[in-house]
Amino acid sequence: QNYQRQLSRFGDQQLPREFLDQIQTIALEQTISETALRQHLADAGYRVSDEQVSEIIQQDPSFQTDGSFDQENYKRLLAFQSLTPAAFENSLRKRLANPN
Repeated sequence: QNYQRQLSRFGDQQLPREFLDQIQTIALEQTISETALRQHLADAGYRVSDEQVSEIIQQDPSFQTDGSFDQENYKRLLAFQSLTPAAFENSLRKRLANPN
């Protein structure tokens, strides 16, 4: 679903294979990360704090460059999806708080 959602933003444009591969990798990583995190948080009975949301985002490989969180990459990827950091963080918090 993440992959299809990303592709739908481009309509019928022909995209370079490397770009498609990158989108697919990012979508897969997001899906795996989200699923694992939701399950872990639900099992542990966590409430999702601002600090937890920040930590999850910073540990997401999609937002890292050379193994470290990259604020510009984070903002760029969100902008690419027509999201603001605040909107993404609120969405993440809701998804983590309601894993089902």
